[in-house]
Amino acid sequence: SDFQGSSHPFIGYLFTDNFEQIEVMRGAGSTLYGSEAIGGVINLRMKQGKEGRPRVKAIYEGGSYHTHRQTYQVSGARYGFDYLMSYGHVGTNGIRSVDGYGGHIFGGNWGYRLGDNLEVRFQMNANGSEIDVNNSPRSLANNVLIQDRTDPNHLRKARFVHYNGSVKHRLGERFEHAIRLGFADTDRRFINSPDEINPRPFSDNQFDGNTANIEYQTNLKLNEHLSIVNGIEHERERLTQISSLEVKDRLEFYRFGWFNENRLSFLEDTLNFAAGARITHHEKFHTHQSGELSGSYLFR
Repeated sequence: SDFQGSSHPFIGYLFTDNFEQIEVMRGAGSTLYGSEAIGGVINLRMKQGKEGRPRVKAIYEGGSYHTHRQTYQVSGARYGFDYLMSYGHVGTNGIRSVDGYGGHIFGGNWGYRLGDNLEVRFQMNANGSEIDVNNSPRSLANNVLIQDRTDPNHLRKARFVHYNGSVKHRLGERFEHAIRLGFADTDRRFINSPDEINPRPFSDNQFDGNTANIEYQTNLKLNEHLSIVNGIEHERERLTQISSLEVKDRLEFYRFGWFNENRLSFLEDTLNFAAGARITHHEKFHTHQSGELSGSYLFR
């Protein structure tokens, strides 16, 4: 949902205290995760509340230039319901007088288990930030060089919201299926009001993009060595860009896909082979097929 990538404003403001595991999978992962995963996948697994009374955590950090970070977290679980919620604030005055940054981050993970076979989960991450931007040195038409100067009216405001929900159902020891819904929204605005440093009135622009998707996936374990994953997905992407001249660009695309991966594991999962395929239909770029073969050995 962002021309810099949906993860660009998301990963930069994460609190690692909310995550149990951050897994980096190198290489092409496009058969399972789509065309955006051609170079690899970062898999973020949020912590879940543990059984018992609510646990509260507070962290404060400080540094030079009035740089500070504070985080508050509460988590727990009872009667099949688990929860984790956190709020944080990051701020700094910057090196110069008008060079500051401030951001707010919120995260949450709520789940409910009905026995051992059914789980419902909802997760959310959101952040908002405001950055003071300095004017870079530039040359005018008469070859006069304007040095770097602080501009109190030059700001960059950004907001990112991502949430997803899932229902996972297990049928016996060998079959599991799940349905997932997700939504990501990016809103970014550059503000540079006219003043003596910037007399031009046409410096503001705004970008708004969002992505919504739904996916159904099945996991079948035929035996101790062979497992098969199948799934279908639908995604809608919407982009809007507004310049200071009130020029509006709006784009909207839909994508449908089917994917499959077969995995063989031996020697207590140290030796693995995988073969996958994906068929994707994009309303603008039509239908494309892709395949993947991989092998790995884990030295212990």
